[in-house]
Amino acid sequence: MLEWLPLPRALSRARSLWTCSLPADDPKPFCYAAFEHPQLESPDGRSIAIAYSTNTLDLTSMARHPNVYWPRLLTVDLTNTHF
Repeated sequence: MLEWLPLPRALSRARSLWTCSLPADDPKPFCYAAFEHPQLESPDGRSIAIAYSTNTLDLTSMARHPNVYWPRLLTVDLTNTHF
């Protein structure tokens, strides 16, 4: 899950922006390494680009889903976050 904090955690609650897409039949999937790419944000600053990676600890599942290791890139529209 990707969360957004408009202020430090002590001053605000985290809001869910995105839930990682993982194979439903994988017993040990995980997401990691979320990173914002400021060079890809919209010119008006209303959307940001975030890359994240997924993987699995189950080798059988990795063979069934070889693309699980590929990084993903998503765009988050900050005008729809309702802070």
